[in-house]
Amino acid sequence: MRLLVIIVTFNGMKWAERCFSSLETSVLRPDVFVVDNGSTDGTIDFIKSHYPNTIVIENSKNVGFGQANNQGLQYALDHGYDYIYLMNQDAWVMPDTLSRLTEIMEVHPEYGILSPMQLESNGQRMDNNFASLTLGRLMNSPDFINDLYFKRLQDTSEVSFVMAAHWMVSLSCLRAVGGFSPTFHLYGEDNNYIQRAHTHGFKVGIAPGVHAVHNREYREKTKEEIIFFNFYNVWAVNLSTPSHLSWTIGITIFIDMCTKTIEYKSFIPFKEWMRLLFHSRSIRRNRKVSMEERCAFLKDNL
Repeated sequence: MRLLVIIVTFNGMKWAERCFSSLETSVLRPDVFVVDNGSTDGTIDFIKSHYPNTIVIENSKNVGFGQANNQGLQYALDHGYDYIYLMNQDAWVMPDTLSRLTEIMEVHPEYGILSPMQLESNGQRMDNNFASLTLGRLMNSPDFINDLYFKRLQDTSEVSFVMAAHWMVSLSCLRAVGGFSPTFHLYGEDNNYIQRAHTHGFKVGIAPGVHAVHNREYREKTKEEIIFFNFYNVWAVNLSTPSHLSWTIGITIFIDMCTKTIEYKSFIPFKEWMRLLFHSRSIRRNRKVSMEERCAFLKDNL
C-alpha cells in the first residue's frame, strides 16, 4: 500500500513541527511531498533539516493552493501511488488516521474522497467550518441523526462537501477526475473538485471514527472576501451555472451583481463581475476540460 501525503506550504513555520512530526508517528508511514509557494519564514530550511526524507519542490512564487497540489498529484501519478492524502500545513494526523482511512477505502472503493473528522487543536471541538459546512448539512439526514443518537455510526457517511484540509483520494478517483482547476487560485477549488468527482460517479464522505486536527486560525472575513465567496466564487465553482460568460452574461447574474452592490454599499460586486467577464474564456475552457476529459489538468502516463 503506497501512500503519498502532499502538503502545500507558505510561511507555515509555526505549524511545521506538529504537522510533520505527526506523519513520522503514523502507523502507516507515507512518503511526504511538499510544494512550497515561496515561503520567507524559514519553513523549507526547517523541513529539509529536520525531515530529510521529505520530497521538496520550491516554487519561486505563490502559484496558489490548487496548482501547487497539482504538482504533487502529478508526482503521485508518475510514481504509481495507491492513495494520495492532501493535508494543510496547519493540520496534523493521529497515529491511526492514515491507516484507518486506507482500510476503509479498500472496503468502500465507491468513495473517491474520504475525510477524517476534522477537530480543533484541543481535540474537544470540531473545526468550525467542518461542523457548519459538512456536519451541518448531514444534520438534514434522518439516517445520520438516528445513527448518531443510537451510537451505531457506520465506517463512512456520504457528504456533499468537505474541506480539502484532510482528503484521502483514491488512485482511481485521481485518474478519472485529475487535478484542481486552474480557475481557482485560492478557495473554491475543493468545491469544484467534489462536483467533478460526483460527475465521474465517485462518492465523497467522512469517516466518523477517524480523527485529525485542523488548527485553523479564526479571523473575521473582510468585505472583499465575503463578496468573493458570494459572487465570483459561486458562479465560477458551480458546474451547473451558465457556461457562456460574456458581455451578454445573462440577466440573472446582472441582477445579482446589482443587488449585492446595494447590499454591501460598495462597487466591489461590480468589480468582481468585471473580473468574471475578464476570465470568462479561461473559465469556459477549464469547465469544458473538467467535464469532458479524464484526468483533467494532469497527465496520466500509466
